[in-house]
Amino acid sequence: MDSRKLTYAEFPSAYLVAGRRLAGRFTDNGFDEFCGWLDEIAAEVNEPLVVIPAGNFCGTGSRISETSMLSCALGLLVASADTEHVSSTTGEDIVAMVGRAKTLPWERITELVSFSGCDGPKGLQDELALYATATGPLAGVMIGYGVLVALRPEDEEWDYDVDEEQEFVSGPNSVAAIVPGLSIMRGNLLDQSPQPNAIYGVTVEQAFYDEPRPVSVDVSAKAHASRVAALGELSAQSAYHLIAHYD
Repeated sequence: MDSRKLTYAEFPSAYLVAGRRLAGRFTDNGFDEFCGWLDEIAAEVNEPLVVIPAGNFCGTGSRISETSMLSCALGLLVASADTEHVSSTTGEDIVAMVGRAKTLPWERITELVSFSGCDGPKGLQDELALYATATGPLAGVMIGYGVLVALRPEDEEWDYDVDEEQEFVSGPNSVAAIVPGLSIMRGNLLDQSPQPNAIYGVTVEQAFYDEPRPVSVDVSAKAHASRVAALGELSAQSAYHLIAHYD
């Protein structure tokens, strides 16, 4: 893995990470060095270990050292998405990744956190969970549980005068006709037009560019069962979907 590449993404990107939240102040070189150490551990344990800070740190953004308190997701990369592509995964795979994250060499990682260059204290939160975050300019993240649907062809431009969501809901062959009344989730493309694909189902979590990230995602058995119940007949073809949003 290459945490630095993920950190300095030029375009809005969203991520799901099974692990822990890291907060603190870093120097630019100190954070880059920390990323390099984590990449070495990732190679040793053969796991997609990453650290991903929330914010915009590409050429149009700020420097790591200019952030008063860096807020990161640190752990195993479960999924990633950009504004052109939704990433889908099953609940079983997510739970398995959270379980694998528990076996990471956390004591060693914690020591590396304390050694990396910084302007103040840093620390890992104790709770190990699934986190959603986003990097890049005006980047937000959305997670939905349900069915991935196409509201228009991917190579077709958005028509302001066409209500794509209403056409989908009222369509006789739409999955919305099977289980009506669910939510439609989709983000924006880089031109701020709605993405052609959407999630029909239930909103799990979301955070926009000006909101705190990473956010914890509840993937407990109870929460999952509630989502399955809400999807009803559509649950057999449902999954968790990660959306990158450009605000």
